[in-house]
Amino acid sequence: MEYAQKLITQIEDLKKQLDAIGGKQNQLNELNAKKAALKNDLAEVEKQINALEKELGGGSRRGSSKRAAGAAGGVRRPRMSADEISSKILNHLQQNRGGVSQREISAATGVSYPAVIKFLKANSSKVRTEGSRRSSRVFLQ
Repeated sequence: MEYAQKLITQIEDLKKQLDAIGGKQNQLNELNAKKAALKNDLAEVEKQINALEKELGGGSRRGSSKRAAGAAGGVRRPRMSADEISSKILNHLQQNRGGVSQREISAATGVSYPAVIKFLKANSSKVRTEGSRRSSRVFLQ
């Protein structure tokens, strides 16, 4: 009889523990739901901030250094595809048959200087470079 009483007591204790765990599970589920709602709210606020910054023409709060924003006027250059870069550079070279510097190409086309250099190296069959360092000029072949 004493053994049966111990079993009943243990069963009741286990039920209490399960109820406590169930309550904590519900609390955890509620907190996770609240977290998801707050993430959605945060995403909406960030969209609003980005829209206002775009209207004002300023950079974002994160990474608003000169390098990230671009040295020319604090406005980032838009991303360009390889075809876009190629057509802009080749069109500029066609318009300037006398040759232009790499920096002039970058400034006139809006293509970043490193992208201009990369393009010129990859397309040596389409363009030729004369001179060295600062006095080098780029021509269409």
